[in-house]
Amino acid sequence: MPTEGSVFDGFTSIIAQDADTHPSYLPEFYVSESVNRTFRGGINRTRPSIRNLKIVAGIGQSETIVNDIENGNFQGAYPYRKVTPEALGDGLIISVEGKIYFLHIKNNVAYAYILPGIQSWNDGSLMHTWFVQAEDWVYIQNGYQYAIAWNGDIHTNAYRLLPSKQQMPIGTIMEYAFGRVFVSDKYNNIYASDIIFGNGFTDTKNTQNFTEITYWAEGGAFATPATMGNITAMKVMPYIGGNLRGQGELVVLTTNGAFSMDVSIPRLLWNESNIQRISLLGRGCASPYTSLVNSELWFRSHDGWAFYSNSQSEFGRYFALRKLSREVNKWVNLDTRWLRQFESAMYTNNYLLSTVAPQTKKNQARGLHRYHKGMVVLDLDQTASPSPDANLTFRWNGVWTGFRPTQLLTASIDEQQRGFGFSFDTDEKNRLYEVTGEAGDDYGPSGTRQIESFITTGRYDFSRTQATNKFMRKKLTGGEMWLSEVPGEVESSVDYRSDSNQCWNELKVPTTFGCNPCSPVVDGCVPRTGGNQYKRYKFTTPDPTICNDISEIPAVEGSEFQLKISLTGTATIDRVRIMANIKNNEDSPIGDCPEDIQECADICCPDRYWDYTIQ
Repeated sequence: MPTEGSVFDGFTSIIAQDADTHPSYLPEFYVSESVNRTFRGGINRTRPSIRNLKIVAGIGQSETIVNDIENGNFQGAYPYRKVTPEALGDGLIISVEGKIYFLHIKNNVAYAYILPGIQSWNDGSLMHTWFVQAEDWVYIQNGYQYAIAWNGDIHTNAYRLLPSKQQMPIGTIMEYAFGRVFVSDKYNNIYASDIIFGNGFTDTKNTQNFTEITYWAEGGAFATPATMGNITAMKVMPYIGGNLRGQGELVVLTTNGAFSMDVSIPRLLWNESNIQRISLLGRGCASPYTSLVNSELWFRSHDGWAFYSNSQSEFGRYFALRKLSREVNKWVNLDTRWLRQFESAMYTNNYLLSTVAPQTKKNQARGLHRYHKGMVVLDLDQTASPSPDANLTFRWNGVWTGFRPTQLLTASIDEQQRGFGFSFDTDEKNRLYEVTGEAGDDYGPSGTRQIESFITTGRYDFSRTQATNKFMRKKLTGGEMWLSEVPGEVESSVDYRSDSNQCWNELKVPTTFGCNPCSPVVDGCVPRTGGNQYKRYKFTTPDPTICNDISEIPAVEGSEFQLKISLTGTATIDRVRIMANIKNNEDSPIGDCPEDIQECADICCPDRYWDYTIQ
């Protein structure tokens, strides 16, 4: 039974993470930090599993192709959707050290093919390669060499396009809209191709031609307003009801804002129409790797991650707009400025995953590897907004780790939307991973790996009991934790710290619970298998001899207490509560660190967010 003067605090439902609000003022249903956890529906679970997709040589390909992909300088990737019967199938197109490969995804294997026909590949030391798919054709640019065209058939040669023959100019960022391919160049000009099936063409190759730009009456190149800065991304926004195709305007994001182009009108009228309009000023885009989420465009801005919406709710009130990534500022704000151009995002299973903490590593051959330590995760599922506080839209799940993404992207594979991430792993190999929607262990190149996760709660002051407040001193005496949905073994531990102390102390020793899935057991005539288990842990009273060298009182005493709960394995944390006793001398300014403990540690290790790896 609790002793007289005991008070309790803790949490039940967790709906989000907020690392930007001071932990003393977080609501009870928020945590301060979260690594590899998800809170959909208010349930504190281990994140979905991530699996490695093995890359193997395709039929007729050299066995060295896998080694070339794993060890080269990764330059970019793009999803390819099969359009014609001749195409091999759905998959991913990637550029590694200047060579272009097609990865045909079948189930959980990626069959690698090098694009045939190119005699001289692209520069392997460059850091970007851009792609666009226009019906069955893919166009590939690096801003320096002639564009490459390929029709998706692995038995048909890819070839370069020659501007001297009025074909596609050398460019960078591209987009396909209203039957035309739009290409930006290094001078921030935008060129539009001839329209598909135009000029007597009966196939889709006319998007390779740029003959119409020679006639001013038919619209030449579009120049970017000087105040907008450099072009960083292009995307067609959906707009139902505006035209027969259901496509909206072509949105061009720049370093200082965005402008839109209504290219749905006939080209003969471009020169007479006001088709180019500035739609956003003040918030710029830093990376070309954007992600469409319904009718909104998610992009890396100079001050975090942001949305561009057709409704443009932020237009004209940029300085009043809350940062969409404020709750994960702890990680986003540390991104190196010049490396933001390599950050990417993807939308999968109603999660928005965005890379964070970019790093570089010199390639042994040539070029520079650019990877990220992890991803910040935004949950957009409706079940992520339960009461209380159901009106708050942004439900951050904190950081997910496991692989080191170089680029995130979604692709439709055999009519199924799947989320992929290319990674530069700790052994310095390029690999392909998929973020699944399934619970369970991760699967890496060496087999299964239990997910390591942790949460850091807000600071509990026990004021909800109305028996104490933030000023009164308490002594932590124990607590308990409930775990459920435990499919196998899981190791858990709990640490605590008081007030603003930086160092953690042990509250619950690492303990392993559960077992591997049981074999079927016949009970009468109904076979039964071992199901998910649950466990209730009680915390022992922490060691009272450990000294808090900042406040010069025992670490077990303080006005507020914060918990760090760590798990290895898959489990749901249902609820946690801690118990404390109110001290009689709470107002005394005199410290009472035990006399025989004189040497208090003055240095403690910071939290390590990026340690876990699937590999």
